[in-house]
Parts: sequence; C-alpha cells; structure tokens
Amino acid sequence: DPLKWTLKFKCWATAVYCLMILSTTYGSSSYAASAITVEREWGLSRPLATSGTSLWVLGFAVGPLLFGPTSEVVGRRPVYLVSFALLTIANIVACVAPDIEVLLAMRFIGGCMGSSALNNVAASISDMVRVRDRLRYLTMYRIVSFGGPTLGPLVGTFLNQASWRWNLAVLPFFSFATLVLYATTVPESHRVTIARKQLEQRQKEHEKEVEKLCEEGKMTRSTGDRSNRELGGPSLMQRYKTALSMPFVLLFTEPIVGIVCIYTALLYGLLYGIIAAFPLVWQDIRGRSPEYASTVFLTLLGGFCLGAGLIGCWLQDKSYKRQYDAGEVTPESRIGPATWASFFVPVGLFVFGWTAPYDRLVGSLDIHWAVPCIALVIFAFGMQVVFNSWLSYLGDAYAPVAASAMAAATFSRSLLGAAFPLFLRQWMLVWSVQIVFSILGGLSILLSFGGLLFVRYGPRIRAR
Repeated sequence: DPLKWTLKFKCWATAVYCLMILSTTYGSSSYAASAITVEREWGLSRPLATSGTSLWVLGFAVGPLLFGPTSEVVGRRPVYLVSFALLTIANIVACVAPDIEVLLAMRFIGGCMGSSALNNVAASISDMVRVRDRLRYLTMYRIVSFGGPTLGPLVGTFLNQASWRWNLAVLPFFSFATLVLYATTVPESHRVTIARKQLEQRQKEHEKEVEKLCEEGKMTRSTGDRSNRELGGPSLMQRYKTALSMPFVLLFTEPIVGIVCIYTALLYGLLYGIIAAFPLVWQDIRGRSPEYASTVFLTLLGGFCLGAGLIGCWLQDKSYKRQYDAGEVTPESRIGPATWASFFVPVGLFVFGWTAPYDRLVGSLDIHWAVPCIALVIFAFGMQVVFNSWLSYLGDAYAPVAASAMAAATFSRSLLGAAFPLFLRQWMLVWSVQIVFSILGGLSILLSFGGLLFVRYGPRIRAR
C-alpha cells in the first residue's frame, strides 16, 4: 500500500516525480532561446519559428486526455515508462531534424509524451500521501511545474551560443535519466491498480482450483464458469471508455471545474506569453543583450519559490492541518490564501505593463529595471498561490477521479499556453505593452473573485 511507504521513500519518490516534471517543463521553453537562430538558419517567418514552443505546450493539452484516463485504467507506472521512452526518442530526433517540419512534429510529440508527468504526478502524490499531509508534496510539484519554463530560456540562451542543436541536445539526456531513475526505484502507486492486480491473481488461483474440481467431478463446467465471472469486473474496454470521457464530462458539466480551468488557463497562458514577450521588452525596447534578458527569468522563479515557501509550505499547510485536526475541513479549506493572493496577479500585470517599456534608450522617461522585475515577482507569487490553492481544491473536491479532473485542467490551460506565445507579441506591437497588460490585468481581477465565490458557495455547488 503506497500510503504505508516510509516518509523517506515518499520524499524520494516525490523528488523523482519532480525531476520528471522538470525535464518536460524545461523542454517546453528552452526552445524559445533558439527560435531566432532557427529562423535565420532556415529562413523562416517569426511565428513559424516560435511555434516550436507553442506546439510543445499544445502537446500538454492533448496528452493528458490519453494519459490521465489510461493511468486510472492500467496504472501510473506503465504510462510513465512508455511515455518517457517515447519522449526521449522524440527529443533525439528533434536534435538532428533536417528541416522545420520534422523539428515541429517532434516538438509536438515531445509535449504529448511529457504531459504524462505534468498531469499524473499530482494524482501519484495523492496515491501515497494522506489528505492532511498532502499540500507540501503538491507544493514541490508545482514549483517545478512553473520553475521549468523559467529555467528553460535562462539556460538555453547560453547553450544556444554554441548551436540550437546543442541547446536541444540536453533534453534527451534529461528525460532518459529521469526515466531510468523512475524505472529502477519507484513502484506502482495507483492503489486501484494494485488492488486489481491482487484480485486478478486471486482469480487465476480460483480458476486453477475450479479446473481441478471439474477434473475431479466435484463441480460442473457451467458452475465453474459462473463462479469465475462473479469474481470479474468491468472489461478493460468498458473501464477505458468511462475514463476517457471523464475529463470532458467534468469540464463541461461541473461549474467548479469549468471556472478553475478558465482562470488557471489564463494564468498559464500569461506565463508562456510573458516568456515569448521578454525579447521584445528587454532586448528590442530596453536594448539589453539576450544574456541579460534571460537573467530576468530568475524574478519569476523567485516569485514562485516565495509563494510556495511562504504560503504553500507554511501558512496554508498550517491552516489546513489545524482545520483537519479539528474535524472542520472541507475542500474549500484549500482556497483560503487564494482569496487574497489572487489579487497579486493583476497588480503585477499592471505594474509590469506600465513600467517595463520605459527606458532612457527609447524616450525621456526612464524607469529603473528593478521596478518591472519586482512586478514579475508579485505576479509569480500570486500565480503560485492561486495554482496551489485551486488545483488542490480541485483534487480534493473530485478525489475519486483526480487524474481526470487534472486532465481537464491541464487540457484547458495548455491550450492558452500554446496560443499566447503566438499572438501576445503581435498584440503588443500593435496595441502597445501598456494596453495589452492592462486588458489582461482587468480580466484577472474579474476571475480573482472566483475564490471568494467558491469559499461561500462551493459546498452548495458541489451538492448539486
């Protein structure tokens, strides 16, 4: 039983899971540092060259629809092993791609395969950690989920100085190393799959016993067949059909799932949109070097770590355990910090939008570079707390189908994560940085009130 694993082994398993996520989220954005190089080498348009990032993230939307339900049918381990083996192969082919068509195809396949970890690790953690103690483990999972996209362009900028192929060559080594670690050290964690295998083993033993009794004339064949059927359950195909439809059922019929998916999708799209827009703001407008611009990603990483450490691992965890021990806990207990921290997101967006474009190189008004950097820390802090709160809430509210609920959330946010890098830069060129970030900040204000509504009306909505 994974719940009975030792604390030391649970920490090790969580570390392996986090490395698996990091290998795929890092890969999602590291290509962004090489997009201009690929554009120049093959004479491409800017949107086509940058679509390598979007296609990987689009794979994050497609993959969970397969891997989430499949993990609930056949277990977590087969899904991780097969998907990461294929991820490694896709990364190798991308490194030696002879043209843009092959490169983009491998980027999409890589995103699909890597999404198995991005979607299923939260469910794997839920398999082995009880509800009371789950938040700290999930917080680490979400740090690497957001830390990977911020580290990718930072490291990739320096690797790209050698070649864009050298930049992408890191990915197959990373994914293969995590595959070996998982395959050799972490067993199956899905308790339903473990129980099903035990049942199948008992059924095989029962069939042998029935066969023996039939041969001895102590039982008829018809009675034995009926006895075997009684031990069986739904067929594999029946279980798979039910599981495959579940993410869409939850997304389109459950208001809670729908609202959570919309807000987290906007934030996730903003993250990848900001990553794609950094060259415009820091290089084209402020005139800094690519290496200088890449270091600004550390501000996002700092905000994510601050939100995870201060709120997720301390304040939120302490508050939830106190309610749990008092017997007053509900899924809405997860949302508390998000009701106020979510407003950090629009503050960060407004401040960044109205300070980042102003530099002495492009006008008389000069705003120090530290101001938009602080705004990014504020945005990342709020984003981390919102994701930590709302996705934990989603997992608790829909615990029996947690992987499918997460698949619905991953699908929706990855669609915007794939779309934003394609059009956010063009929006800023046409409308200006200030107007675009003001619009996005206004949308995030409206969605920030969702947390307040869930705290007040969440139990009533779930009851319906």
